[in-house]
Amino acid sequence: MTNVAGPTRGTERADVADRAASRTCAARRRGSPRRREPYVRESHTCAARVHTRARERVYTGAAFRPLASGHPPSKAQASRVASASRSAARAMEGFVETFQALGKHLVLLAVPFVVVHFGTKYYETKEPPPDPDAPPRIFAGADPFGEDLKDALVARLRKKGYDVVDGGTGAYYDVASTVAKQVQRSRNGRGLLMCGTGMGMGIVANKFTGVRAATVENVDAARCSRAINDSNVLCLGGKMTSPADGAKILDAWLAQKFGIAPGNPAPAWWSTDVETFVKGKWPALEKVEAESRKH
Repeated sequence: MTNVAGPTRGTERADVADRAASRTCAARRRGSPRRREPYVRESHTCAARVHTRARERVYTGAAFRPLASGHPPSKAQASRVASASRSAARAMEGFVETFQALGKHLVLLAVPFVVVHFGTKYYETKEPPPDPDAPPRIFAGADPFGEDLKDALVARLRKKGYDVVDGGTGAYYDVASTVAKQVQRSRNGRGLLMCGTGMGMGIVANKFTGVRAATVENVDAARCSRAINDSNVLCLGGKMTSPADGAKILDAWLAQKFGIAPGNPAPAWWSTDVETFVKGKWPALEKVEAESRKH
């Protein structure tokens, strides 16, 4: 084991010498300012050396080396160790008090979040799923080319007792975006969009996750869009479809169920294999959609 007591004692002897020199200089500080100046400077120099060695002992751990090496500490060293221990204890007590006070505030801030979060989850789980047989809420909108067709179909739906939210008329991309978001938020809602051909509305609406917009021009296509793709937004062209044909398409679209043969009797191509494929395709489609969002 390395003996570190020698250098420590030597440092203490240097401290004693510097303190004695500082006291001697202090005693000689008499007379005129010019006679006192050399003694004042020497006294300050001695004191500075004492403080410098003290800092070095603290930084290098010299105050604790005699304890680690097995040598009995001097009174000065024991005093430094005790002082350092008391300072560490006070610092730890202050840290604990600060942490406890901060913890109380964090708890008070976290309580509303926990209540809202778990309360929302509770009510979400308790809310019954939408009734598939209940009439859906319809969100409608059009651009100037599809406004007349939209007004005619909205009036027809309201006459039949449907809850219709008419978003009015605007640029096709703004209207399609608004209706798509409404369908996303609704648990049992569907969209009805009309522009000149219905294609622009469908392109924009299909950019929103969970929206399945179908642009159709006849009754058979409307039924297939529901039976095969479970479309939740119907897009029609005000310049392609008359109000009378639009009413037939809309009625067939609303009546058709997903996964059920489109039409009665069922078309010749509909089979059990087709029905199984249609109902089991969603995981693969969701994977394709997720990959498309990465680019």
